[in-house]
Amino acid sequence: MSKQLRLRDKNHTKSSIKGPQTNYIHNGIQRIETSRGCPNLCPYCYEPDRLVVFDEIPEITTKNVQILDMNFLWRDHSRPDSEKKVLSCVKELGKTKAKFELVCGLDYRLMSLDIAKALKKARFVKI
Repeated sequence: MSKQLRLRDKNHTKSSIKGPQTNYIHNGIQRIETSRGCPNLCPYCYEPDRLVVFDEIPEITTKNVQILDMNFLWRDHSRPDSEKKVLSCVKELGKTKAKFELVCGLDYRLMSLDIAKALKKARFVKI
């Protein structure tokens, strides 16, 4: 049996958590971030292991938006209002009338029926 390679070793260079919030348009599609990084410590992942949630959602200026977050649905399970914050963000995006795509997917373990309904209502067409 071969030994599984671990990406996060002593020579591993993690991606940066620093830098401005992503918000740009390419070929008519706006690309944004609402968070960066990850609270999980998966040994195979290049995502920074510290999560930063940006205070503001970038202004939506196109009809098609790609969200580049690795952990769009993440919430702090120690806080009782954490799911409300996710729902608030989804509803805020839904007010724009744009269609949304979660380019990096999502962690289905964080999905609830309320969040699923809110994503559909806010026109999240690709997850």
